Amino acid sequence: MGGTVRRSTDGGETWSDQSSGTVNDLLGLACWAPGTCLAVGWGRTIVRSTDGGRTWRSQPSGTTNDLYGVACPSPGTCLAVGDRGTIRRSTNGGRTWRGERSGTTNLLTGVACRAPSTCLAVGWAGTILRSTDGGKTWRRQSSGTANDLYGVGCAGPGTCLAVGANGTIRRSTDGGSTWRSPASQ
Repeated sequence: MGGTVRRSTDGGETWSDQSSGTVNDLLGLACWAPGTCLAVGWGRTIVRSTDGGRTWRSQPSGTTNDLYGVACPSPGTCLAVGDRGTIRRSTNGGRTWRGERSGTTNLLTGVACRAPSTCLAVGWAGTILRSTDGGKTWRRQSSGTANDLYGVGCAGPGTCLAVGANGTIRRSTDGGSTWRSPASQ
């Protein structure tokens, strides 16, 4: 059902539905502190909870585009990505948002930050974007694939993975500057 949020208070053993305040499908979630989370989705939706997901409040996104992914590299800074290269950035924990230039019109489907200043966004047609200033500016990185990319994540100081269509996996060992297939590294 559109807008449904499921919440667990026992480590995932049981779940209960929570009202998100929207009927739009929610596609991305980020939590950066105990109880503080953002969800994004269709219809330019951004909803925010500060009580562990019990209640959600709609936040103005400032865009007409659907949003697919969200990341919060620090308690104040959050990034949301979506249709037509949309990147929205908040510096107050998701209460207000402004647009940042992505340099692409491709759909962006995922975003992750390996540090408060270094963030990656991925999307259609092998799009990988990298920011080294907390999401203010973005540069396109060569992914080595034309397949759509759907998700990105980082572990440790420099290793990041992007995944996508047709089993595509791209790997970076330098924080997202260069990308290869895992077999070639």
